[in-house]
Amino acid sequence: MSPAASVFDRSFMYGDSLYEVARTYEGRFFFLEEHLIRMGKSAELCKMSLSQPLSLYRAECEKTLAAFQAQPGMRNIEAYCRIIVSRGTGKIGFGTENLISPTTFFIICQPLSPPNEAQFEKGFQYQVVNRLRNAPNALDPAMKSGNYLNSLLACLEATKEGHDDALLCDGQGF
Repeated sequence: MSPAASVFDRSFMYGDSLYEVARTYEGRFFFLEEHLIRMGKSAELCKMSLSQPLSLYRAECEKTLAAFQAQPGMRNIEAYCRIIVSRGTGKIGFGTENLISPTTFFIICQPLSPPNEAQFEKGFQYQVVNRLRNAPNALDPAMKSGNYLNSLLACLEATKEGHDDALLCDGQGF
């Protein structure tokens, strides 16, 4: 059974979270340390003070991967690992004075689903959608934020039209 997140978790209430993704090659993480360093930089960009050291995230990723690989049939399956860090739980309101917990995190490992041979042969169809990419001065794209609604809506627009994914332009049409 998965641990439950509070309805007062800021990731749930405001999308106030960060994420990082790492994958395995031959059953071992690929550049996990670099992903964790980037997560630390994302935390700085969104003014989030991580309550846990990066070494704890590394250890928990390894532990989660080991549990994933211990499942029947998963020993030789490549894994996708997602780390989600929330600013914490608290009372309703944006200010940090409303926080009542330190940052919280979840780690998810699931089988990696890379494109198969048929998909490589066929290729992927992308659609330039009407939705604009968030402006860097609104939501810095260098920050891997859990607030992914704009990209999700763009993907829904593209897949509704039969495409595999979306391409978003900035406000200048690039």
